[in-house]
Amino acid sequence: MRGSPINFPFTSNENVSYFTYIVKVENAIYFRYVVDYTGQVKLFIWAKGRVQWLNFWVGPAEDQICSVYGLCGAFGVCNRENLNHCQCLSGFEPASFTDWELNDWSGGCRRKKKLGCGSDQFALQTGMRLASNVSVATVAESAEGCRSACLKACSCTAYSYQHSKCSLWKGDLFNLQLLSDGSGDDIYIRLAELETLNNETTKKQQPTALINRGAIGGGGRKHWRVTISLTVTLAVMLSAATGAYIFWRCKTKIIGEGEESRGQELPMFDLGDIMAATNKFSESNKLGQGGFGSVYKGNLAGEQVAVKRLSLESAQGLEEFMNEVKLIAKLQHRNLVDLLGCCVEGEEKILVYEFMPNKSLDKFLFDQTLDPPLNWEKRFEIVMGIARGLQYLHQESRLKVIHRDLKTSNILLDGEMNPKISDFGLARILGGDQTQASTVRVVGTYGYMPPEYALEGRYSAKSDVFSFGVIALEIVSGKKMTSFQDAEDSMNLLGHAWKLWNEGKGLDLLDPLLGKRCQLYQVMRCINVGLLCVQANATDRPKMSSIVLMLSSSFSATLPVPKQPAFSYKDRHRELGSCPMGSEPSTTPISMVEAR
Repeated sequence: MRGSPINFPFTSNENVSYFTYIVKVENAIYFRYVVDYTGQVKLFIWAKGRVQWLNFWVGPAEDQICSVYGLCGAFGVCNRENLNHCQCLSGFEPASFTDWELNDWSGGCRRKKKLGCGSDQFALQTGMRLASNVSVATVAESAEGCRSACLKACSCTAYSYQHSKCSLWKGDLFNLQLLSDGSGDDIYIRLAELETLNNETTKKQQPTALINRGAIGGGGRKHWRVTISLTVTLAVMLSAATGAYIFWRCKTKIIGEGEESRGQELPMFDLGDIMAATNKFSESNKLGQGGFGSVYKGNLAGEQVAVKRLSLESAQGLEEFMNEVKLIAKLQHRNLVDLLGCCVEGEEKILVYEFMPNKSLDKFLFDQTLDPPLNWEKRFEIVMGIARGLQYLHQESRLKVIHRDLKTSNILLDGEMNPKISDFGLARILGGDQTQASTVRVVGTYGYMPPEYALEGRYSAKSDVFSFGVIALEIVSGKKMTSFQDAEDSMNLLGHAWKLWNEGKGLDLLDPLLGKRCQLYQVMRCINVGLLCVQANATDRPKMSSIVLMLSSSFSATLPVPKQPAFSYKDRHRELGSCPMGSEPSTTPISMVEAR
């Protein structure tokens, strides 16, 4: 290697092939030579007088990192100007989110939607150094002829037409690079038809620069020019500025203060298309309504979606909208609801989600007329799914996200009854090594908030753990925390569960609709874990990773013994006041955000 402080003499003959290496570093007592996961070769030395290893040499250099073969894996794009060198192509996501969060991109990306062969379309990516593993290179009369050749072969995943030369790729694409100097070529990536339609919707409303460079998350710099007539009134100027700001945030999907945008492009939908999809927000399409707006069922390009239209009167609508755009769009997990896009026109602020045909968990838990009731096997799977979703938010995602409004109405169920956490309007990000934060504006839902947040405004991952504990006990009992009645002892659901547990009658908490047709050790495990989660002291509550382990452990595993839960009695809720920190608590119930 040129410039390396090590020589590699190579010997090869009919009997043997080998190489040796000679280190040319003066004063080095020890040295080690490492090839890391990025493909870079690094030389570390321990010189006289030093107390740690010194990274003496790296090859290839940082500005040549994209030359490492397979750095970003299949369907990954290298951009040496980005802090994270690799992104996935539009329509793809990391094959392993955990590995990508550790900056190991070699596993590459996978498709979000499977190809349909003859019904597929192509998405244009410009400014690219093309993938090295081209399968076929031939002469074509036109770009359309090249496209047709790729479309006819179901194994063809991309094509490029340059100067009458048609290049086709089959299987995975490797070593794509986004070039910033304008010297790159065009390549057309094969995507499922619906995905391409969504991309086209996005392109119609983007400047040309965004069409060319924006499809790859966080790749290019986005320049906006806004011309506002000096005769426009101040109110219109403010409205336009707000709309442009939201539009920009949707496009760049900012993930936190001071952080570089690294997410994939979020489609912008036209208001006319949204109106047509929901039949002009007709009541017959309405799925639900909450404090911040209404949710409607819609059909966009043949796909069922859920359209959340924020209320024009909601004072907190803009803040909630921005939270959901910057959080949900960045987070991807099987137990989190997918955000498909957003729409901002005039005063309208709209979010488009994947459609969840079974609506929310509370409908299945608290409807006594449901026949048959939600069986235990499915309830336990839902508990596990919620736990895994929270574990991702708190510990596995690059962002440390605190939901702050976890409740059964914010757990949505897909067609197979898999749970997905939704509604991130009140969520907050904790940065770096930060473990907790505080606020003077306490908002949330009565009964699901821990004492340190309700009374002092302090929130952390343990706040969500408390809410999870309440939900777990609701799932076991089929009783709602905020409407549970125990006239004899004035206890709420937490106090009732604690009393039964201490008396050795934990199974009496089980929903009577289930009878005894369930894994009783799982029931007891859920009650035990639920009570551990709602302990008064936040430090006593387990982390979500420990909760997942406890719930999935074997019958013989011994769990910790819980302490008395917070807010066990109904009259203690009167202590909850919505007031600035440092002032006297109000005698009225806390300001709450009910199901949205």
